[in-house]
Amino acid sequence: MYAIDHPSQSSFEHYRTMITEKHADSEGLFKKDGWRQASDAGVRKRYLLHLAEKITKFRHDFNDGDQAFVLPVVQGTSENAAFRIIKNGFGTVTSIDDGFYGRGMYLTSPFKYASRYAQITPHGKVFLIALTVPGNPYPVTEPPNKDNATSLLGQACKTGYQSHYLEATLRGQPAINVAERYGDELVVFKGSQTLPLFLVYATEFGGGGGGGQVASTATEKKPADEATGPKGWDFLNQGSGGKEKGSEVGGNVTSQGKFFIF
Repeated sequence: MYAIDHPSQSSFEHYRTMITEKHADSEGLFKKDGWRQASDAGVRKRYLLHLAEKITKFRHDFNDGDQAFVLPVVQGTSENAAFRIIKNGFGTVTSIDDGFYGRGMYLTSPFKYASRYAQITPHGKVFLIALTVPGNPYPVTEPPNKDNATSLLGQACKTGYQSHYLEATLRGQPAINVAERYGDELVVFKGSQTLPLFLVYATEFGGGGGGGQVASTATEKKPADEATGPKGWDFLNQGSGGKEKGSEVGGNVTSQGKFFIF
């Protein structure tokens, strides 16, 4: 594992402060919740509860509700792409994907899910561990079909949101039934939303339970809801929405136990 001392930290902190202020001052523009009116609002709400659960497991000093929340994430990638991101930050051409759920940077929580995209090298599979500010996430259930008018395939971020999020199946499709959930996908659209922390060459990672989640080592908690979610984590409780229809790195990572500042 290699630690990254990246100059984009100030940009990351500025973005977090900026989106906190925009949410407070212009909620109608930057914290939309039109998903509540969708016919599958119950599934979308489940996605956001799953994300809120991850937030509650991360360090309290990051996520005390005073600023936009921070989430630890992982990206499986190639060695060349990892070095470009380390040098230039997320948001470089090599980190942007015209993907199924938006044209942005794709991140996840479970190592097992990220592993599918990680290049195999003589040192092990290549991962970047990072912090990201999801802001107001849009819960995605739209299938990535170019013939579907509502598809987010290759699209910009939904207006009024700062990221796209879904629970994903093994095949990378939206997990409509919770039993289909294999991992998750978070798509962010600005390089300053994400701060790379570690380059990891992993040879093994635990697959049980959370599948090698990037999260704190806190005791397992029940999913957060409107009553018990983390302070200020209110994308499920916005004033304009009304009722909808219907750290530490875990996962037993075995890596190059070295420390290097890029």
